[in-house]
Amino acid sequence: MAHLSWQRGPTTGFTVAADIFPLTELTPHPRGVIEYEVLVTDAELLEAHVGTSHRFIVGDRVGPFLAKIGPLMQVTSTHAGLGLMRGEPTLRGRLEIIDPEAAT
Repeated sequence: MAHLSWQRGPTTGFTVAADIFPLTELTPHPRGVIEYEVLVTDAELLEAHVGTSHRFIVGDRVGPFLAKIGPLMQVTSTHAGLGLMRGEPTLRGRLEIIDPEAAT
């Protein structure tokens, strides 16, 4: 589980999704992708901004990096961290990396 934020300044962030559940490595690479699952209840901002690019920070160790929010698809979760919430509506999404070292 990880916290996903938009970078709003050199030292500030804005929460986009309090809990995402990564399916791929959280190391941004040029033209790479970070795939994740998120509960529908935590995905309102992500859904509203599909197709837009932002500087992201994941947790307190990854980022900032520039990425585009890819499509979100409703799925039955496969992430172990969502095991107790299998009945909850879940989305699978992706962050499409544009610049793995984007700073403000």
